[in-house]
Order: sequence, then C-alpha cells, then structure tokens
Amino acid sequence: MNAPLIPAEMRRRFTTADVERMVETGLIRPQERVELIEGELALMSPKHNRHEWVKVRLAEALTPFMKPNGLILAVETTLYLSERTFVEPDLLIYPRHILPEDVRGPDVTLLIEIGDSSLDFDLNAKAALYARHGIAHYWAVDAETLAAHVHEAPGEDGYAAVRVADKDEALAAPFVREALTLGALR
Repeated sequence: MNAPLIPAEMRRRFTTADVERMVETGLIRPQERVELIEGELALMSPKHNRHEWVKVRLAEALTPFMKPNGLILAVETTLYLSERTFVEPDLLIYPRHILPEDVRGPDVTLLIEIGDSSLDFDLNAKAALYARHGIAHYWAVDAETLAAHVHEAPGEDGYAAVRVADKDEALAAPFVREALTLGALR
C-alpha cells in the first residue's frame, strides 16, 4: 500500500511569504530549487544537458518576436500564481508593461516547460495547475524527442484542447505569424 507517511491532517501548508522567510533564515538555501504548489514545497528536478540545450535554443528562436510584440521573455523566473503557489517555468512570455512580480496566470502569453526527468509532472500536475490559474497557452516540450504537448483553453478541470506536435510539426505561438518548428532548433 502506498499510503503517505504523514497523514494529510498533520501536514503544514505554506505560503509564499513563509518560503521567503525560510530562505532568509537559511532553512532553505538560496541554491536549492523549490516550487510551492498549492501550499506544498516541491523539489525541482535536476537539469540535464539536453534540457538546457532546448531551453537556450527555444529562447533564441523566440527572442526576436518579443520587443515588436510588446512582450518579455523570462527564463526561469518566479511566477506567483496565488498566495500558496509559485513556480519557476523554463520560459515565460508576458506583456512588457507588467512588472515581473505582478504577472499572474491570465497575463501569461505563453508558458513553456521543458521536461526530461520532469515530463510526467509537467504533463499532469503542472498542466492542471496552469489550467486552474488561467494560463491560456502552455507547451510542455519533451527534451529528448522535441515533441510539444500544446495545451489551450484552460478551465477548472484542465485544458479543453491538448495536442502533441512532433518535432517537425509547425507550432503557432500566439504572438508569431510564422510557425516555429522545434526540429529546426540549432
């Protein structure tokens, strides 16, 4: 039986302010990579070389479209979704006129997670979380195959539209006229 070691009623849920204090006091070291998912601390998976390669190439491909469209491309920035949830997506695109700390789910133009060891978490828990917080366009990219799991039409029960685009299939980002093909990343 896979029952949790600590029953739910004995767990302590945290706020973003609690986590900030834990970092300030040294309970969480600044180099530790954590996210707060609905009050629970989640350790982030280590990044592998392929993950970093895909992230950098995607950022390079998307950067030319940012300024002309009034957008910012943030790499591994903190996105506060609620008092009990903050995440650090691989790539986050949002309107230039919004300060980073003020960006919320509905403000996000496109959020991209690149998964190698975290792909299952990105496709399930993260997708559900992002949908509940109104992130209209979410891509979960498989670092190995470059397949993009494209999520659109968010709601309380998840994304109404989800499709998988292989690396040679054209992807239409909400702010780019010409399509992006992940297999063409160099």
